[in-house]
Amino acid sequence: MPRLRRFVAHGTGNADIALFEPRQSNDVGWFGNRTAVYAASDGIWAMFFAVLNRPDVSMTISNAAISIDTGGMLEPRYFFGASRHAVEGKAYRDGWVYLLPETGFEREPGGTWAGTRYESHHLASLEVVRPAFKIAVRPRDFPFLERIHAFDDDELAIRVARDPNGFPWLESPEG
Repeated sequence: MPRLRRFVAHGTGNADIALFEPRQSNDVGWFGNRTAVYAASDGIWAMFFAVLNRPDVSMTISNAAISIDTGGMLEPRYFFGASRHAVEGKAYRDGWVYLLPETGFEREPGGTWAGTRYESHHLASLEVVRPAFKIAVRPRDFPFLERIHAFDDDELAIRVARDPNGFPWLESPEG
């Protein structure tokens, strides 16, 4: 019996991508700061990137999509954050979620945090990827639109500098 094809997701505002080519990203973590094609094993996370209007509105984003082990079962957990001016100004757009063949993608290593095992949904391919198809999405399709955390860029930069491998969106002990 032939194997069913599996796909990963990439969100963007660009409706005309025939070929995804590796590009240098700007991420604080080593996995996301390489020349690669980035995708997610979770379609909701890809939608976040599809509906944020980053080309027209300068903003910093902080986000994560992981699954945590809850006694043998993996459950998704998300964090979506962007600069306060972008969230409060509703810097959203219609976008696209491309589905890419999973072949050639590697998964960011998971680990354990606060005693809980987690798996990342962050994927990267160092090779060119041809999309299989795309799906149009609108901001209202994104289930967490009203829950995007608005943060102060300067405070986020301080938190990342203090602990680049931590979770900078969590409130600091100082408040």
